[in-house]
Amino acid sequence: MSEIIKDVYENFKDMVLKEYEKGNVVFMTHDGPMTCPLSDFIKQPAEGLLYDLNRDKVTVLTMIKEHEKWVNDYAVAIVITELHNNIKQLGHEKQELLEILKPIKEIIDIYELYNELSVELIYDKLNNLLEVGV
Repeated sequence: MSEIIKDVYENFKDMVLKEYEKGNVVFMTHDGPMTCPLSDFIKQPAEGLLYDLNRDKVTVLTMIKEHEKWVNDYAVAIVITELHNNIKQLGHEKQELLEILKPIKEIIDIYELYNELSVELIYDKLNNLLEVGV
């Protein structure tokens, strides 16, 4: 490797690491490197993430004959997709749980207002809610 290429590589590596320290991700596009805040980048659907990283299943499968690295790239695509789906599911479950807990919070708020809050009272009210079937 020539000295010029080594310098370019080192400068690029330093830029990527500095951007990471700032909370950004650097990825290659057809127009060259692109920088984006990591927190924004991960908000897109899994398919978009993988496409931007050239790790979507279709792109990875085109590399089968070039080198064996495609196996891990394909695994990355599958793992990221599954993790993204799990995060999405947890978000839905969190919303469902918050809906279930709304009546409990209302009970606590009402009885705190009158300084009558006790574990027994909350337990009784929860039992009543379960019997009624909120």
